[in-house]
Amino acid sequence: MINGNVLIFGSGGIGSALAKRCCQQPSVEAVTLVWQHTPPVVDEPKLTAVQADVFNEQQLGELLSLHHPDVVISTLGTLHTEEQQPEKRLADFDADWFIDSHVVNAAAAVTIAKAIDAHTRRSDRITFAALSARVGSISDNRSGGWFSYRSSKASLNMAIKTVAIEWRRTRPQHCVLLLHPGTVKTSLSAPFSHSIPAEQLFSTEQSADYLLAQLAAATPTSSGQFLAWDGRTIPW
Repeated sequence: MINGNVLIFGSGGIGSALAKRCCQQPSVEAVTLVWQHTPPVVDEPKLTAVQADVFNEQQLGELLSLHHPDVVISTLGTLHTEEQQPEKRLADFDADWFIDSHVVNAAAAVTIAKAIDAHTRRSDRITFAALSARVGSISDNRSGGWFSYRSSKASLNMAIKTVAIEWRRTRPQHCVLLLHPGTVKTSLSAPFSHSIPAEQLFSTEQSADYLLAQLAAATPTSSGQFLAWDGRTIPW
């Protein structure tokens, strides 16, 4: 189990499921779920929902100062919109979508890490996890396509790995992880999950349980790892 106060960014399927599961753990004192556009539907006594702009560093600082989190989780990410689908081939590449994907999938989590860095001391201990994806692995790319999503998740991986290396020197008690939640039944995966075997398609609650198990096992010595939902290391 994880302990103390939990701060979760993102009120989508996985973020809301994580908030609910955390509230159900007796070792968790309080959960703060940060949303930007869609308020959460989770209703738990331990839960506080807060609307904030993840790129507003003053708001991030206030959240950290007010809620004193022991665990911070970023579930922020985008794969498609009604207007834009993942690029299956090079001819579909769109530079604006490529940039937007990097903002949401990479820059948001790094901005959160920057706020954590600014509002903690060397002796503090926080576990910070950002949700990545297996398709962000460069060496595991066997099928191509999905240029913006793959590239933005690879960018996230590099940036958060770099955070982990810096924190080994400056915040040695912190632990930062990249976690792949599996293929989860959410609006993000809905257009692409029809061909996934049922046993490989997780509910949001299943995925949340798997992710929390990885967070419960996290220590400062495991900082900087890129892990799948089952704890196996994903190649960079």
